[in-house]
Amino acid sequence: NALRWLGKKGVYARDTATIERLANTDTLVFDKTGTLTYANQNKVEFFGNPLSTNELKELGGILESSSHPLSRSILSSLRLSTITEPDSIHEFPGEGILAIIGDTEWKIGSYKFVGLAPFNSIQASTVFIKVGETQRGYFAISSSYREDIFNQLNKLKSKFDLVVLSGDNDREQEFLQGNRIPLYFNQHPADKLNKIKELRSSGKHVVMIGDGLNDAGALAAAEVGIAVSEDINVFTPASDLILEAS
Repeated sequence: NALRWLGKKGVYARDTATIERLANTDTLVFDKTGTLTYANQNKVEFFGNPLSTNELKELGGILESSSHPLSRSILSSLRLSTITEPDSIHEFPGEGILAIIGDTEWKIGSYKFVGLAPFNSIQASTVFIKVGETQRGYFAISSSYREDIFNQLNKLKSKFDLVVLSGDNDREQEFLQGNRIPLYFNQHPADKLNKIKELRSSGKHVVMIGDGLNDAGALAAAEVGIAVSEDINVFTPASDLILEAS
């Protein structure tokens, strides 16, 4: 009965044992991008050497294969009618995407992934582009927080310990700290996994809420992993529950 009730609310649980574990948890750990923020309602700007029409189609083909919230935001902003599929592609969770199209290698991701020094002055999430041997620039994606999210977090604070883990830098720390929730920035997937293990070893009963791909390790390590999904048909094997993003 509980499984059916949750399904009507847009929450799909793996099994009844998940509901039992969920009832005994005391700590909620949230990813930020695509979880506390919308995955497809962000402001996206490009800075650098403009990409040609063909390059934009190639970029679209690469991003189409990625389920990362920032990839989806950039792809939506491009408004492409046609794309060029890559010959090969590999996504490195928390770092970026390496793709081959013809004789050209594409790197799309963090400044470190494409071989740059950090850009601490940028007040937005950043995705850098390298085509062949040339650094072409970066996309800046300004976060748009989900409606009423902070009121909901404040309600949850009366019953749970809350933690936010973000792969972004700490540019939003002052804004987020006004809500008095422990914040950890520059968190790679391994860092998130280690934080979950640390909390559990201290006796906490942990729920991890994040996106299914980049947070797979942390979702699996928590007592209950909840994947927030814009598309519930996307397979998220690491999660115990799938929560419709809407």
